[in-house]
Amino acid sequence: MIRSVLFLFLLVFYLLPFQGLITAPVLAITAEEQLADPDLEYRARGLSKQLRCLVCQNQSIDDSDADLAKDLRAEVRAQILAGADDKTILTNLQERYGDYVLLKPPVSLATTLLWATPILTLILGAGLILLARRRKNAPAPPPDRPETSPDTQEAKSEAQSPPPFSLPIFIGIGGICIAGAASLYWFVLGTPHLPAQPLSSRTAEISQTTGAAQKQLQARQEAYEAARENSQKQPENIGAWLSLALASAELGKTAEELAALRTALRLGKGDIAIKSMLAEALTRAADGQVIPEARQLVAETLQENPREPRALFLSGLALMDDGDYQGALDKWGYLVEISPVDAPWLAMVATNMQQAAKKAGIEATSLPALSEQTLAEAAQMSAEERTQMIEGMVEQLYQRLQGNPQDAPGWQRLARAYEVLEQPEQALEAWLRASEVGTNDLKLQIEVLERLMEAGRDEKKSVQIAKQAQAPLARARAIQKDNPEFLFFAGHFARLAGDIETAQQSWQSLLKSLPPESETARLLQAELDKLAP
Repeated sequence: MIRSVLFLFLLVFYLLPFQGLITAPVLAITAEEQLADPDLEYRARGLSKQLRCLVCQNQSIDDSDADLAKDLRAEVRAQILAGADDKTILTNLQERYGDYVLLKPPVSLATTLLWATPILTLILGAGLILLARRRKNAPAPPPDRPETSPDTQEAKSEAQSPPPFSLPIFIGIGGICIAGAASLYWFVLGTPHLPAQPLSSRTAEISQTTGAAQKQLQARQEAYEAARENSQKQPENIGAWLSLALASAELGKTAEELAALRTALRLGKGDIAIKSMLAEALTRAADGQVIPEARQLVAETLQENPREPRALFLSGLALMDDGDYQGALDKWGYLVEISPVDAPWLAMVATNMQQAAKKAGIEATSLPALSEQTLAEAAQMSAEERTQMIEGMVEQLYQRLQGNPQDAPGWQRLARAYEVLEQPEQALEAWLRASEVGTNDLKLQIEVLERLMEAGRDEKKSVQIAKQAQAPLARARAIQKDNPEFLFFAGHFARLAGDIETAQQSWQSLLKSLPPESETARLLQAELDKLAP
């Protein structure tokens, strides 16, 4: 009996610290929650693992998908971005929610009994072992002498037999009482040094929140079962697989979500919307890292639709991972400029842009003014009021650039803003200013040449556009004269200016670098044939 009690004590106290390792936790954090800066995100994840979900069963907010856990994760990241250190963040949350919010409550006078319980129990267990060994190893009593009287023998027998409640059993019962008292002390009395928010007074609130969370989980489980059954009944229905992917994501079933999205992508014959969804799911599964497969999907999506929001965000995140902070700013800046003012992703993009700007050493004042207050106000505006607000922001950016004309990214943001406002002439002028400043940026020169080519479709402006293209062409040639995109634009603008010989030379050089059987080579050869005398 003693050995059984001891085994149970040791089993409980050895397994308690490892309960979170028995079952691998589901990744509850989505890509939208994560910070773009890997160092800051690492801090946030470390803090989340130290905080308890207030509506879960001994689970950290890092592992929980409850709404309250999401709110706490957002609060942690907000305090990190505000510059608070880890100790300050934990202290703030402890003062607000009590010691219960910490998975490892602090050692204090109020919690001494709680922390001492495991130690006392181990001491009691050691005492049990020692007493059991002493009894086992005790020497046998000498045989009774014949002359001993029956009364004396009975007295000795009673003295040698253990009492009904021996000391080891008494110690075991005492250990159980101590553990029970400590549990009662903690879960009923709450935190004594925070009388304003004792746990006992929050019992109804936590019970209500727990019930709501359980109902929500049950609803998600039912939606998942229905979606899975529907996908089995209609295996060729893209919508059924997309519904299954969404339901799987809600439950953190990453493997099933990815499988469903891949099936939908196959049925949709490479639909770019599904590609971007799969890229986002892969990134989330990789703990916020844009892995090669996701990058390929993003590149294919942006090639077909350069304005796809999810792909643009992930593209910027990939650049951030690579340390190309300016590139990330350009991608996210473009996403900001083409998005509606009340788009739900703008606040997250603005936060990431601030982090990238800090890494790149760029002043935050040169970034789009997208504070939470601005976004909230924009959501209440009419379409006309929003347009006026955008025009005001564009004017502020233009005035800033007058004082800092060497800000190439600023001119690019201004150009894209003019495009959103459907002011093509102002946009083209801003692109040309960006080209003049970013003389060593081949990507920028190519982007400016693309805009000039679009503007040159108007025959009345073709001659003027051909002249404006000469400066960006010269800069691109100086950077990489055999670049395929440069060769294409060199031939295009030479033909536009009537220089057929230069056009032929540029396109023939480009044709040599293309696979002979490719569609691009066929189309380029057709254009060369048109130039033949």
